[in-house]
Amino acid sequence: MQHNSLTRRLSLRALQLSPLRRRFLLIAADVLLIPLALWLSFWLRLADSWSPQLQDSLWMLPLAWLIALPLYGFTGQYKGLTRYAGSTALYRLAWRNGLLVLLLAMAGVMLQLPLPPRSSWLLLWLLLTGLTGTVRFALRDALLKLQDGIGQRRVRVAIYGAGAAGAQLAASLRLAGGHSITAFLDDAPQLWRRSINGIAIHPPSLLKQVRSDVDQVLLAIPSLSRRRRREIVAELQTLDIPVLQVPSVEEITSGMARIDALRPIAIEELLGRDSVPPDPQLLGPGIEGAVVCVTGAGGSIGSELCRQIMLLGPQLLILLEQSEPSLYAIEQELRAAAPASTSFCVVLGNAADKNLLEQLFSAWGVQVVFHAAAYKHVPLVELNPLAGQG
Repeated sequence: MQHNSLTRRLSLRALQLSPLRRRFLLIAADVLLIPLALWLSFWLRLADSWSPQLQDSLWMLPLAWLIALPLYGFTGQYKGLTRYAGSTALYRLAWRNGLLVLLLAMAGVMLQLPLPPRSSWLLLWLLLTGLTGTVRFALRDALLKLQDGIGQRRVRVAIYGAGAAGAQLAASLRLAGGHSITAFLDDAPQLWRRSINGIAIHPPSLLKQVRSDVDQVLLAIPSLSRRRRREIVAELQTLDIPVLQVPSVEEITSGMARIDALRPIAIEELLGRDSVPPDPQLLGPGIEGAVVCVTGAGGSIGSELCRQIMLLGPQLLILLEQSEPSLYAIEQELRAAAPASTSFCVVLGNAADKNLLEQLFSAWGVQVVFHAAAYKHVPLVELNPLAGQG
């Protein structure tokens, strides 16, 4: 317990270091790595740990410090957040170190100083980039590990889908620190026994063997068809594991949701078939310029029908709804977005009232009716059979 408490305190101190102190640590690391890279470039080239050519080229060390530190500082090497360092940071290190080596060589030529073998310059560039990059990525991983160590118990998850969405989700969860990814699952046999950032990809059947090590399954295939999603969920339900999914491709590309905005799978997404989009050529000619009535206009289905019908340009849209708050809400929404050519008639009433419907249809000359008024919460209606008969 004392060891855990000490580790926790040290982790907190490391994470709470001020940005200025962290920059000083990175500067100190670079100051030490530059002479190490210089020495290694001569040793690897000449197979001598202290060759005469190295002794003649010691002028490179102070000059390298004099050029490197201002160059690194002015080009933003110490402004980046180490915790989020990625491949772009390595590329930037490479061009900075390439510029450093070029300036160092130019200074040696102009000052007529003893120069090392030509291949040593290439080795120096590679070593500088490799060493400085290794230190930064090691610090990044250490910070993430410290962050995980002081947090609460992480949720153990398996990501179903080893494609681009799965890899992005894993990266987001790793930075967030609240989840521990135990495995990737995928249906593609060519991906089995491979890995993503050290996490192995397995066939879905493996989940039965590691059930006790998984708290959730995250479905990371945004383009998955409803039919296949239904099959996967049915398989996972037999293991009694909660299933969450990433947003759809449309939600991600439009910016409405992030890849790590996980949500439960809605029941309507488990239909045994894919949804059929409306055919504008079929609906448009019958609605454009017509008098259209939507019953149950304030409900979830009726309100969406009203939004789509309004886009097709009816002459008059009649909203029939028995719930006053729902009718008011859809009326305000449609009026705010409707074109000037579309008029509205708002009727508070019951679609089961025959007299009301006859009067309404006769008075306005209704040409098209969309009947969306219905009780949809089956258990509730079963408890109230008389209301359901109405």
